[in-house]
Amino acid sequence: MSNIHPTAIVDPSAEVADLAEIGPYCIIGKEVKIGAGTRMMAHSQVLNYSELGENNLISPSAVIGGAPQDHGYKGEPTKVIIGDNNVFREYVTINRGTTKQDGKTIVGNDNLFMAYSHLAHDCVVENNCVFTNMTQISGHCHIHSYVIFSGNVLVHQFVNFGERCFLAPNALVRYDCLPGVIYEGNTAKPRALNMVGLKRAGYTGDAFRHIKKAFKLLCKSDTTLEEGVRQLETCEWRDEEFVAKMLTHAKLILSSKNSRSGNLE
Repeated sequence: MSNIHPTAIVDPSAEVADLAEIGPYCIIGKEVKIGAGTRMMAHSQVLNYSELGENNLISPSAVIGGAPQDHGYKGEPTKVIIGDNNVFREYVTINRGTTKQDGKTIVGNDNLFMAYSHLAHDCVVENNCVFTNMTQISGHCHIHSYVIFSGNVLVHQFVNFGERCFLAPNALVRYDCLPGVIYEGNTAKPRALNMVGLKRAGYTGDAFRHIKKAFKLLCKSDTTLEEGVRQLETCEWRDEEFVAKMLTHAKLILSSKNSRSGNLE
């Protein structure tokens, strides 16, 4: 059976799986689902319509599923949907979605949210991402897998982060970020290739050299992003796995509302 402390407040409509652990003074709202092995530590909250998978850790005073901080929200039963093996440290806040999108804020698997980090409404986080202390993500952002946010990173709404990009401490991010690239500054701009992250992913030899060439074409050449994309499309190795991801994301940047020269200067 689930282990629910007698001081916890659990709505009768909530579903708490066997082997879940609910600590002292926790609050679980209506129609919440909590999977096996998930642990809520003292004073943490999982609020209305939230769904958590297995083996998540919710630290003291973290709040999952709070109402979106959006003037247009009128109390609709929107959701937070969370996968497995995530860690939410102290005072983390994850807000539900809004009807402006599909009504869901989604977090995948194996992500780490450090203390005081915030994920706003309608965001999608894939897998294995790290949100260092005080990272603040505005609404409608999409964060692909293995993205790392250093401390105090601030993110504008509707930003799309490519796989394995890295945000330096105190970065202010207004525009989409290419896969595998380190961004820093206010406004954040590409500074280098995330070589550590790419090597950890197993990219070596020719594959790694081609990623470096793609980075130079897209971020460090004297031409525009449009010209960088055109040149990259002529390369014989453009269809290699990570180069193809960089090229696809660059095309999305060009077609999106976040496509501005400030991101790539």
